[in-house]
Amino acid sequence: MEAFRSGEIRVLVTTDVVARGIDILQVSHVFNFDVPLIYEDYVHRIGRTGRANQTGEAVTFMTIAEEYHLKKIEKIIRMEIPRESIPAEVEILDTPFDEKQAMLREIDAQRKKEDPKKHGIFFKKRKRI
Repeated sequence: MEAFRSGEIRVLVTTDVVARGIDILQVSHVFNFDVPLIYEDYVHRIGRTGRANQTGEAVTFMTIAEEYHLKKIEKIIRMEIPRESIPAEVEILDTPFDEKQAMLREIDAQRKKEDPKKHGIFFKKRKRI
């Protein structure tokens, strides 16, 4: 931590627990490799930039299932978080089938939570007699 604080090292990778306790000025960038499920953690994470009238950038990588959580965060912070696509020159590997299914199930669960009457992609069909 001291090496980062002094500028000896320029990159620090932390967990949410550590990120909450970091009080370092002039953090130029914060990269989130997921959207936090505790929405206030997003504010704490990105709050490492822009302290003491400094500017900084926060970048968050997200899956289609995490869009739901990002929208909830936008409501809390009362501001839109701009989205950008991954640049075309970046090679994107196919997501494994099981992982895609898990994301779609998560989206279904989120929609059902918002509207219990909604049926998603995955629902049980009832046999008619």
